[in-house]
Amino acid sequence: MAGIGFELNKLFNRKSIVNYIGAYTAAAMVFTGPVLLGIVLLLFVRILSGMGGAVKHEQDIIVVIITYSLIGSMLLNNVFSTTVTRYIADMMYSKKEKRVMPALHGCISSQLAIAALIWGPFMIFSGAGPVYSFMGFILFCELVAVWTLISFISAVKDYIRIIIIFAAGVGSAILAGLVLVLLTPFDTIASMLVSVYIGYGVMVFGYYDTLKRYFPESEGGAFKFVEYFFLNPQLSGIGLGLSIGTFSHFLVVWLSPFGERIIGNFFSAPMYDVPALFAFITTLITTINFSTTTEVYFYPAYRNYYNLLNTNGSLQAIELAERDMLRILRRELLYLIFKQFVVTLLVCSIGSAFLGESSFAGFNATSRGLFRVLSVGYGIFASANGILMFLFYFTSYKFSLVSTSLFAAGTLGFSLFFLLTDANISLYGFSIMGGAVLMYISALFFLWYYTRKLQYHIYSKQPLLAEAKHGKLYYKLNWVWKDAE
Repeated sequence: MAGIGFELNKLFNRKSIVNYIGAYTAAAMVFTGPVLLGIVLLLFVRILSGMGGAVKHEQDIIVVIITYSLIGSMLLNNVFSTTVTRYIADMMYSKKEKRVMPALHGCISSQLAIAALIWGPFMIFSGAGPVYSFMGFILFCELVAVWTLISFISAVKDYIRIIIIFAAGVGSAILAGLVLVLLTPFDTIASMLVSVYIGYGVMVFGYYDTLKRYFPESEGGAFKFVEYFFLNPQLSGIGLGLSIGTFSHFLVVWLSPFGERIIGNFFSAPMYDVPALFAFITTLITTINFSTTTEVYFYPAYRNYYNLLNTNGSLQAIELAERDMLRILRRELLYLIFKQFVVTLLVCSIGSAFLGESSFAGFNATSRGLFRVLSVGYGIFASANGILMFLFYFTSYKFSLVSTSLFAAGTLGFSLFFLLTDANISLYGFSIMGGAVLMYISALFFLWYYTRKLQYHIYSKQPLLAEAKHGKLYYKLNWVWKDAE
């Protein structure tokens, strides 16, 4: 679902530098806002808590609770997001927008129930104390709501409102932190966590209000989307594979000799976590670019091709549409990968030099080396993820599941290998690079294999879902419905 990308394309067509900046800013707020807010908050936590007199250990407690909540909530949400996104796309395509808001409520409540069963006991026995454990659980639940809203908000075209909501979230979190830490006698750790609540809370209420404006009416069951877990069982596996591949190396490093116990069962490895945090930013460029340009240019050709297939288009017209679609696919994919390569190169050179010279966040020679390796790894992953999105367009879920499984197995496998061989911390950065390379090669091969005989795979491999209505037979082929006498 291209979502906001098509609306933003109007800004790109006006050929103004201001419009370009506005379009990319809006896309960044929609698709990467919570991640960016998390990074900003983690940076300001140390600054503000230090101003409030918190010692380094107290600052580490705040950071580790936020980090665990961020990663844990994304792991849970990714199991739902791919399936729910498919459900939203189908409902909007079939003009059933009234089912969107019930699905939002059902998706959030389902994840909160799972959080109570899994994350609740973890926090209870975390050893962080009743107050911090409770606050950590509340933050986890709030983040679950944020990630879910992001899955839905991509359908909304009010990009100016989205930018305002993100800015309000950042500003309110920082302002609340300043007031609570500097002007009140409350505990610094609790004060900082409350300020984080406020920042994400503003985003939750702002995004929810925006969705209510866009989808004012509701009908249907809140858990109707659950059917899609059975219709497309590979989707949840794809989300889980992406999560394991993206974050498993953190867990292994935390449990390695380079990790340190911060409080209770919370571990951290600052020498690794900080470079990885900044390296992860490199993936945001491809995420934004795919939604604002790649998907926007590719989708019209894709839609034209499938419309011809489903409206008895002539063989010549279908073949011409297929060649045009695949030409645009190759062009946009090449542009996407090239842009990611340039960004990764700049980050590895300029970013590494800047962070090293400023000694930011305790960067040393080892941290700079890890930062460069992790930036390359995340850059390869971002390019592979772009290829994966094209496989999604062709509903090639089995191939996508294989690629993401290789990514998860590669990252986790290399990390465990380095752990068992007592490798230097500098080598752990190659874990995600190895997993990303496996995902990149496999996804690129599967995309070539699928598109090489596209019509064969469409007609011979894609399932047809039939439904009788008013004496006519309706069947579904790649999300497109056609009626036949």
